[in-house]
Amino acid sequence: MFGDVVYNIPGEEFEQQIEATKKEQNVTQDVELTAESLSKLVTRFKGVLSKHGKALPQDPWEQLVQSISAVFLSYNTPRAIKYREINKITSIKGTAANVQSMGT
Repeated sequence: MFGDVVYNIPGEEFEQQIEATKKEQNVTQDVELTAESLSKLVTRFKGVLSKHGKALPQDPWEQLVQSISAVFLSYNTPRAIKYREINKITSIKGTAANVQSMGT
């Protein structure tokens, strides 16, 4: 999702890598992928980013800042404007970013 939202790389490029990995492992569900398969998938995702001249920031704070910035900048995109038109949303003058911590 970071590649799609922050870097505007089509999500389909990442989905293709997921599907290829599942096919190689002869599974149909994402949850069936092993830790080893997921590790290889990360490498594939990095390849997608690299193809577009991008890399995932290794500093989690930088990832957070870029993610929040992308959400706020998305407010005036054609997709967001159309969504508000379709749903007759006129009173909202901004957007929100939800930040969630994943515990261990």
